[in-house]
Amino acid sequence: MNPLHAPKVFVSHASEDKKRFVVEFALKLRGHGIDVWLDKWEMLPGDSLVDKIFEEGIKNARAIVVVISKHSVEKPWVREELNAATVKKINGLSKLIPVVIDDCEVPECLRATVWEKIANLENYAENLDRIVLSIFGHSERPPLGTPPKFVQSALIIVSDLSPIDSAVLCALCDLCVEQGKGWIENTELLRISEVLQVGEEPFCDTLEILEARGYLELKRSASSIGMAKPTVFGFDEYLRATREDYQTLFQTIAFRIVNEKSCGGMALQKATQLPLAIVEHVVRSFELRGWMNVSKYLGPPGSFVVHSCSAELRRWLQE
Repeated sequence: MNPLHAPKVFVSHASEDKKRFVVEFALKLRGHGIDVWLDKWEMLPGDSLVDKIFEEGIKNARAIVVVISKHSVEKPWVREELNAATVKKINGLSKLIPVVIDDCEVPECLRATVWEKIANLENYAENLDRIVLSIFGHSERPPLGTPPKFVQSALIIVSDLSPIDSAVLCALCDLCVEQGKGWIENTELLRISEVLQVGEEPFCDTLEILEARGYLELKRSASSIGMAKPTVFGFDEYLRATREDYQTLFQTIAFRIVNEKSCGGMALQKATQLPLAIVEHVVRSFELRGWMNVSKYLGPPGSFVVHSCSAELRRWLQE
């Protein structure tokens, strides 16, 4: 590391601890790119203690390491350095790192600070790593991985639903649109759970919550949820959240029905080039409002015919 950019660290300690720990510790810090200020290296005969320690060492330090030992706790100089370090920490100018190397009474002003306790002065590599990380402002927190698919799929939030509920509802409705049918079978539900990376239990909870809030209909088998189908309300909320042309969808289909007088499901789908599931939803919505007279037949999706429209529908188109 460029010495100009290396973090400067002041090591406060008792002279009795130099040989048994401090010098080697400071050398290890320097080996990690840290510019350690140690009196043994910085002070020469005739230097002013106050100027060198307080004006040069502590004043310029990004971090101040206080070596707490049975010797240092009794030293007035260490206490003076510690007081200065504490003031600097309070002012937000540096980080104060207590390193405890003996079983001794820790000064009161350090009891609210996380210490690094070194039990073995012959082997403290892990302690050193944590101290280095702290000086450089890093942590051992692992990097963030990729979130589950349902979080990435929940950029579209439906109404007041949670991200996972929105993702599951949108996946179900997307499948309905893709396959042109209403009911989603158990095997397809399991596939949605796997794709969204939602566990079995939270996935079942989501389905039940969506059912309770009126977004889904569920059919249950003896031991599991067998099938699921978006309700008219649920599919409508999905369309509102995912289609910018939501209002245009209804108008396009309504105009076609009014102009054709009588129109079947497949013919509507072909004329509008809209997915059959959307065509069926719009017709069903108008029917529930009492705006259309619809006959349904047994058969594949789209097996219905619109016979007549109400004056309300024609008025709505004119507005």
